Amino acid sequence: MAFTRKLFTTTLVVGGTVGALALYNKLTESRVGEPNIVLKGEERRYPWKYGDVFYQVRGSRDAKPPGSDYSIGER
Repeated sequence: MAFTRKLFTTTLVVGGTVGALALYNKLTESRVGEPNIVLKGEERRYPWKYGDVFYQVRGSRDAKPPGSDYSIGER
């Protein structure tokens, strides 16, 4: 009988915690608007074998990409 009571209490505590987190998530999500994106870019789609990947190209065409000053394999 003690095991059943502990199991029931643990289930209620875990369920209540998960429910409270879900409620907090919903309330937070409802208060947030659309992101204010200052930089607009050219929208593109890359067909991948697990589904299409959407991305945007931003900035000038002749700009160097970030991280181009070093190589990954270089120490």
